[in-house]
Amino acid sequence: MTMKLGKEKNTQPIANAEELKAVKKRKRKKTVKTICKIVVLLVVLAIAAFYVYTHFFGGRNVGPAEITYTYAQVERRDITEELSGSGTLESADSYTLSTRVGGDILSDTFAEGDTVKEGDVLYVIDSSDMNESLERAQKNLKKAQETYDEKVADRKELTITAPISGVVSGLNVDVGGSVNSGAAILTIKNISTLTITEYYSVEYMDDIYVGMPATVSVPGQMLNVAGTVSSVSTLTRYSETGVTCFAVTVQIRNSGSLYIGTSATAWLSGNIYPTITSTDGLCASATEVVHAGVSGDVDKLNVTNGDIVSAGYVLMELSSENLEDQIESAAESVEDAQLSLDNLNETLENYTITAPIDGTVVRKVLKAGETADGGDMLCMIYDLSYLTVTLAVDELDIQSVAVGQSAKVTADAVEGTVFDGVVTRVGVNGTTSGGVTTYPVDIRIDVTDGLLPGMNVDIVITVEGVTDVLTIPVDAVERNNRVLVKTADGSTGEGAPEGYEYVTVEIGMSDEDYVEIKSGLSEGDTVSYISRTITTTSGGFDMMMPGGMQSGGMPGGNSGGMQSGGRQNSGGGMPSGGGMPGGGF
Repeated sequence: MTMKLGKEKNTQPIANAEELKAVKKRKRKKTVKTICKIVVLLVVLAIAAFYVYTHFFGGRNVGPAEITYTYAQVERRDITEELSGSGTLESADSYTLSTRVGGDILSDTFAEGDTVKEGDVLYVIDSSDMNESLERAQKNLKKAQETYDEKVADRKELTITAPISGVVSGLNVDVGGSVNSGAAILTIKNISTLTITEYYSVEYMDDIYVGMPATVSVPGQMLNVAGTVSSVSTLTRYSETGVTCFAVTVQIRNSGSLYIGTSATAWLSGNIYPTITSTDGLCASATEVVHAGVSGDVDKLNVTNGDIVSAGYVLMELSSENLEDQIESAAESVEDAQLSLDNLNETLENYTITAPIDGTVVRKVLKAGETADGGDMLCMIYDLSYLTVTLAVDELDIQSVAVGQSAKVTADAVEGTVFDGVVTRVGVNGTTSGGVTTYPVDIRIDVTDGLLPGMNVDIVITVEGVTDVLTIPVDAVERNNRVLVKTADGSTGEGAPEGYEYVTVEIGMSDEDYVEIKSGLSEGDTVSYISRTITTTSGGFDMMMPGGMQSGGMPGGNSGGMQSGGRQNSGGGMPSGGGMPGGGF
């Protein structure tokens, strides 16, 4: 809450008497309408009273205006320019804690009035209904991730490599063509090592073993090649002569002159010959049929039939827009599933309610054992490490307010104590109401013993000040900075009453009552200035008219109207010599 700030002191040094009056007039600008209304009302009431009295009680003669002098000595004092106002205290920070989810409150850990720290657990709400949703969301994310991983793995299948070393055969695709997932593309046969499988009588079954030395004879090349038994089968078959036999495979290394299908015969160590010789001749030691892992278009082909390749060699490269679309869709599914799980986890966090700030719990609404609905208020926390108050400063005064200026704070609730404050913010966003613009000014109070948020306080901001300077009343300064001063030897200055003279002074800072004298006067000098009291007597009582207006003629025969000045002062009579001093107000 903010309150309209009243102007208690002037905010700028005064250059001369005319500027002094202009400053006062400018500072009253914001209340001129109200003053006019009050003046009109008082005039009406005075005229009405005068009319009633003269018609019902009989009138008397109107007395003359009494013109008197007020005396003052040049004295040292402090002059402080201040702004005053009032407002309502607020905490440094406040937070109303409400529920975002509904449920039974399982526990609370604090009482009203306790001090809490940011992050302290205050409430725990039953979250058992969330478990099923969380489990389902976790499964959905896992499934979406697996699908994405599979699609990314399929992208690797667009590059087809040789599974083994060997000779390419059976290639049936060209660049620009397409293949379907699972289709056979080519075959690779390993001829670096060759094998021959023959059948031996079962009478040698216990004598033949894997790794057993063997010799392979290639009659067409008149070549014998050393080899070893690579496998022994337990399956049996009959020879044409009715001998029971079992298969034995012998492996040899190809020096480069042997080919698949070359006729050959093997015998084992100890001159064990086969009962049934191979009709297939030499065979590749390994054969792999290469299949397409995914469907796609052939962008690049690196082999032809008959080429010898090594394991890992890139045979061809495919592309697939459909696969890329599937990968993108799978990635979006993972993102959606993750977002859903994150949202649930975030919601789950709402079931454990922590303190958002350091502070004091000033109100506790719900407690353990009660049921909360979403949006219900749980408690209120105030940060009472310091207090603030915001004042609305008039546009005429805002330029004199600055961050860092000191302030005095008093409260009726804490009598006899003045609290120190400091201006922490001068707002630039003004608010206009009734033709008057004000600006917010924040004041911070660190030592707050006894003060509480919501208390009404009075604020005085020290804008500027001087100490131990020569001063005289503001009203003693006349036009052109002249001051009427009593002479030490009783001499009389030009245009001045007897025993007085006019002195031109240099003035400085002022408040509502006094002005600083920088030169022209000395401490202890006596100054004098006119004080006018206009009294109207009628039937035994006096009436003071607004602004010095009297219900009769003006001194000197003027009839009615407003008399100059209108200021009511006390003390002193006319200095010797009588009459109004020249050059007065």
